Parts: sequence; structure tokens; C-alpha cells
Amino acid sequence: MCRYYLVVPWLSKALGYEGMFYVAEPSCGGFDKPAVYVDVSGREYFFDGDLGEYVCDVEQCYADILTFWEPGPYLVDLLWSRDLLDVDKLYQLAGPRGRAVLAALVIWDGVLRGRSVSWGRFDPYREDFSGWLDYVAQWATAYILEDGARERFGI
Repeated sequence: MCRYYLVVPWLSKALGYEGMFYVAEPSCGGFDKPAVYVDVSGREYFFDGDLGEYVCDVEQCYADILTFWEPGPYLVDLLWSRDLLDVDKLYQLAGPRGRAVLAALVIWDGVLRGRSVSWGRFDPYREDFSGWLDYVAQWATAYILEDGARERFGI
């Protein structure tokens, strides 16, 4: 049996169906979108009757984007919705690359805001995020500054 699911970021799902890529077991094939082939055991997904597809839950989708995809365009989603997501769960579901990207985002958010921002209980300093810090800064700085950091800190 072929087990798979479609990655649909929750903002895309709310605004209109836009599946990005499939996460599938190595024995699967024949998808109409790009696919990442990994063991899907332990991943969180469900059948969405409205979409007629298996889709990942919110945290699993973002964990997969950070781990397997181009994460930059979705970093603002995480900044907007960090209070709505279980960031600790997202961190646990992500692979090493995804955890490093998330850690870099948390660190950069804290640097620009000048304070510790609540992103859950995980310790971002346990990850090797240094290779992702410039990347995250390029994608997230403008949003963080427009979200009040500029006025609060006179930037």
C-alpha cells in the first residue's frame, strides 16, 4: 500500500487550495506535483474530504516545508501564526534542516525585537542555525520590523 499526503500550508488552504508537494513512501510514484520520498510513519496527516486528498496537519506541513522545500516564502506565515501553532510540535516533527531553519527564525526574531519572543519551550541554541541566519534575515527582517520592532526600538 502506498502511503502519502499533500503538503498544503494552512494560509494557502484558507485562501484557496494550493498543494505544494507530496510526501510519500519510496514505493509510491506517479504524482502530478513534485514529491519527497521518505518513510511516512509517525507523520501527522489525515484525509480531507473537501480536497479529496490526504493532507498533513498544520504543524506537519510547516515542518515538511522547512525540512524539504524552499522555506523563505513561508517564514512570514510562521511569524504571523506562531501563537496559533504548536511550535514545539512543529520543532519535533521537523528534520534537522527544518529545526535549524526554525531556530534561526526564532533567534533572528529575538535579535530584532530586542527581547525573548515566545516561540515555545524548545531551545533554539541547541541547533546549528548559523548557516541559515543570513537566509532567514533576508526573508523575515522586513516583516519583523513592520510588526512594530521599528517603532519600539527606534530602528
